[in-house]
Amino acid sequence: MSIDRSTRAKVALPVILTLALIASGQAAYDAVLKYRDSRASLGTPEAADQAGYNDRRFQALREALPGRGVIGYLDDGRAGGSFTSEEAFFNYFYAQYSLAPVIVVRSTVPQLVVGNFAEAAADTSGSSSESIPAGFHMLSDFGAGVVLLESEAR
Repeated sequence: MSIDRSTRAKVALPVILTLALIASGQAAYDAVLKYRDSRASLGTPEAADQAGYNDRRFQALREALPGRGVIGYLDDGRAGGSFTSEEAFFNYFYAQYSLAPVIVVRSTVPQLVVGNFAEAAADTSGSSSESIPAGFHMLSDFGAGVVLLESEAR
């Protein structure tokens, strides 16, 4: 039994289109679920409060900084290189957000450097001097692990 070419095409085309439609539908459904889940997690009080909490932590520092310029950033993992954790990654971006329009770079090259130390965040007495790298001195301790450092080299 031989099936001619046009009959095979007439049968194969709807089958291929149906399979493609099913695959596209599944991909779209997965995308909707991921979007819904991500929107739900962003709407949680914890996520919304995290930005507000960090904004309050950096408020006094923001007021002490000039209106514009570039400052460095230092955290528990030290400046440069890759972030030591997802939390350190987000803390850096919270600092950038909270201190805007001042530009925050993950470096200790600028004259002024903000220190954002998680260990001291729970300590109400301020930041540990052990967190301050050589060649810097503390200008101000704003509490909750936030300090302003100045390079001694200049």
